[in-house]
Amino acid sequence: MKYKASFVLCLIFLTLFFALSCETAATDRIRPISREEMIYYSSHDNNKRDDKKTPQPVLEIKKVGDEWSVSLDENPTTGFLWTLKTNNGDLAEINESYSPLENQDNLLGIGGKRVWKIKAVKTGMLELHFTYARPWEKDKIQNKIDLYYSISN
Repeated sequence: MKYKASFVLCLIFLTLFFALSCETAATDRIRPISREEMIYYSSHDNNKRDDKKTPQPVLEIKKVGDEWSVSLDENPTTGFLWTLKTNNGDLAEINESYSPLENQDNLLGIGGKRVWKIKAVKTGMLELHFTYARPWEKDKIQNKIDLYYSISN
């Protein structure tokens, strides 16, 4: 009787363990990812995406009048610059700026942040395609980030 009760308890424990781990794994696969995660995954794969491991960029929903920004690390002293191409530039007002990092030690070659401030002005699908490369090296893209926005009323 002791062995039967132990066996039943062990079986119940294992069933619960496997059921909970399967539920967690399924939830992890379908959860939405944040913009920071999207930028991390997108900028660290160098176009070598493994669809089984890396989440695809998600579509963000915005409304006309919404304002947001995209900020990316950049070091122009190395020749690398972020450039933006968009599929439909009249859907949003986009202003670009660069801010160097604080340089209290007067270090040479210190980088900064390239920032795009975006305001949705029309409905539609907005695609932002960022590339990090040296302008004179046309075929050598260091990083690429694609962001997608659905803009509605």
